[in-house]
Amino acid sequence: MNEKMSKTNFTLTHGLVLGAILIVFSLLLYLLDMSRSGLQYISYAILIGYLLYSMIQWRDKYNEGVLSYGQAFSTGFLVILFSSFITAAYVFLFFGFVAPGEVEVMLREAEEGVLMAQPDITDEALEMTMKWTKMMMTPWMIAIWSFVGNLFAGLVLSAILGAFVKKEPQPF
Repeated sequence: MNEKMSKTNFTLTHGLVLGAILIVFSLLLYLLDMSRSGLQYISYAILIGYLLYSMIQWRDKYNEGVLSYGQAFSTGFLVILFSSFITAAYVFLFFGFVAPGEVEVMLREAEEGVLMAQPDITDEALEMTMKWTKMMMTPWMIAIWSFVGNLFAGLVLSAILGAFVKKEPQPF
């Protein structure tokens, strides 16, 4: 059955759903105090799985069972684009209002990481490093880098998954 839906509406809807799923997963990890346990990497599996699902849904339900590589790529990328807006807004709200203390925790972890990697770093160099790190760890900057990182991941994943999801029309 071929229903009619614009690609923009489809990708917007799926981007919102993916963003909501990722936000709920992130909040669940935070509330269970498991956000630093390594389980946050499951979000990549969620991202890949839902992106694959979206591409296949567009191909089979709305595009007559065919999908060029370019169409698959653009579908995946648009889903990620809309999802990235939602998750970046969540990241800003989370670090700005819900759990602003998490930024301080991340700064302490960053300082510990610098000291472990460079035990003989001078106080001046450590101070300068932490000054720059602190400038990059505001809720706005974290949200911006989250958005950019998600777009980059979406670009790569859409390119890879598009090769597997594409389905050219049969000549006869």
